[in-house]
Amino acid sequence: MKVLVLGAGVAGVTTAYQLARDGHEVTVIDQQDGPAANAQSLDAGLVCPSYAAPWAAPGMRARTVYWLVQPESPLKFGGRVDMSLIRWIMMWAGQCKPERYAVNRARMHRLARYSLHQLQALRRSLGIQYDACSEGVLQLVRTEEEVRELARQFPLLDELGIPYTALDRVGCFAVDPALEHAATPFLGGLYLPMDETGDCARFTVALARHAEALGVKFRYRCTAGKAIVERDTILGVETTAGPIEADHVVVALGAGAVQWLQDNAYVVPLQRVKTHALSAPICDANRAPRTGVVDEHHKLWISRVGARVQVAGGAELGPRGTEVHLERGRMLADAFERLYPGAADFSHAVVTAQLHAATPDGPPVIGPGHWAGLHFNVGHGFHTWTMACGAAKVVADLLAGRKPEIDVEGLTYDRFHTMR
Repeated sequence: MKVLVLGAGVAGVTTAYQLARDGHEVTVIDQQDGPAANAQSLDAGLVCPSYAAPWAAPGMRARTVYWLVQPESPLKFGGRVDMSLIRWIMMWAGQCKPERYAVNRARMHRLARYSLHQLQALRRSLGIQYDACSEGVLQLVRTEEEVRELARQFPLLDELGIPYTALDRVGCFAVDPALEHAATPFLGGLYLPMDETGDCARFTVALARHAEALGVKFRYRCTAGKAIVERDTILGVETTAGPIEADHVVVALGAGAVQWLQDNAYVVPLQRVKTHALSAPICDANRAPRTGVVDEHHKLWISRVGARVQVAGGAELGPRGTEVHLERGRMLADAFERLYPGAADFSHAVVTAQLHAATPDGPPVIGPGHWAGLHFNVGHGFHTWTMACGAAKVVADLLAGRKPEIDVEGLTYDRFHTMR
């Protein structure tokens, strides 16, 4: 069958590879000049199924209101407030209940853990090198309230089968000795040994080459337009290079899916979220992080990828563009410097802005839509790299009519009918 994949980011490329393995005739289009054009420092390089959790969590409604009025908060509105954003926020607020959080986190973890296994299998079978590091992730907490909040997560972690070790401050030094130089106070942390880090862009570019070897055609500088639909069946997509016909179309556009869906009058509750990312060369290896690190207080993600460190954070809800705000880059650099003083050379830092597409409940949207032949692989939020390989395999299985290897309940488009 002919399959058209919209988007050549990590979600699109992994999907195209899995579809090509099944023998489909696959074409990928993207408006950028190559694969993974926006994947530099994506999710700070963290592949973190243990930490994959919904933004809609108990206590987040009050915390979000507080953050929005703080000058240096981890969350801001990034654009004008319109009705689509208001509807999304109302749906999100309804998912902040403890029972909904537990359900949504279990759904996300199910996919994320499966995705890690798929990533590891690709790494073994294809020999892809992308500075993968399997030293785990350390989640730091700074206040007594954060310690109590972390402890309240232990029963759910046990239920999900997530391995973890609760650490005091000295215990954190044993996991990551460079933290002994930290100038910022923290009380302890949670070590998550299952998780990994790596260079998402490097992985995606390498996998795209393997996909091409299987016959996948990549068409860059080609923008997806209106869907060609007859009798609730998608027959292809109009593009800037002309119409492309296909038996199936997979939407893997990341944040670009928000506009594409609006242009096609197709209702999926996705909202853009912008984060900033910073990448800087390491100047003192002994002071640089050894593991992936999550600073829970400032909502920062940190990793060491090859000879560079990567830091991501500072969410903007509902942005319209990808403008880089240098003050956000300075905030990321200052926060990293307080944890790892002297580790990185910020005079040669690169600051980028990344757009994500987030669902109100947390899990992505994968699998078929209500048009015959239309499939989704979008809405991963801050966990695109964590979920990409597993989501791609699920999409390929569903498109081929196979039963996926994991339960897809709560991950597909039809769940939103119940949510409304």
